[in-house]
Amino acid sequence: MEQVNRNKKWIKTIQFLADYLLATWIFLQFFERILNRFDILPSWVDLFLCVFIGAIPSLAIYFYHQKRKSDGVLKLRGKINFNRN
Repeated sequence: MEQVNRNKKWIKTIQFLADYLLATWIFLQFFERILNRFDILPSWVDLFLCVFIGAIPSLAIYFYHQKRKSDGVLKLRGKINFNRN
């Protein structure tokens, strides 16, 4: 049973990452067209591509643990307490 839940989490994570990559590709295509139209340096597209690709590991971890966060299951070390004096 645990293996089935783990497989479902990975499939959901991969679906989110595929959506992220598709949205990133569409954004980069649009941004590249705008830069070419106004004759701005095309190296900005490379910079944004590196930023979007660099975010993939963080997003994979976030999407994999998304259900746990939405259920409100947090460890004591994850909570922050603010004391008023």
